[in-house]
Amino acid sequence: MLDAVAKLLDTRGRMPLARLLLEVDGVEHNVRAASRRLADLERVALDVNAFAKLEAIAIDLGFKIVNAQPQHHRATNLVGWRLTLEKPPTHAWVSAKLSRRLE
Repeated sequence: MLDAVAKLLDTRGRMPLARLLLEVDGVEHNVRAASRRLADLERVALDVNAFAKLEAIAIDLGFKIVNAQPQHHRATNLVGWRLTLEKPPTHAWVSAKLSRRLE
């Protein structure tokens, strides 16, 4: 995003006004789309406690946790979680267990 803004600012004196306005509109569209994506991600984000609860529900339903770990961007920024589950042997068993839990 910052690259697009820098490029736009760099070309403003060498570009006809009509073309510059089109470029501004394009950058604005991209910034707004990125903002919506970030808002969506924030809305559905899980913290460590919510992720642990999700793991507990999976275990309670009979799933085996194969892998559970945070996902990072550039090794430091948490962007999500990875949960790999192994299915229980039969779906009927899970359905029965879920039915008992919901009673």
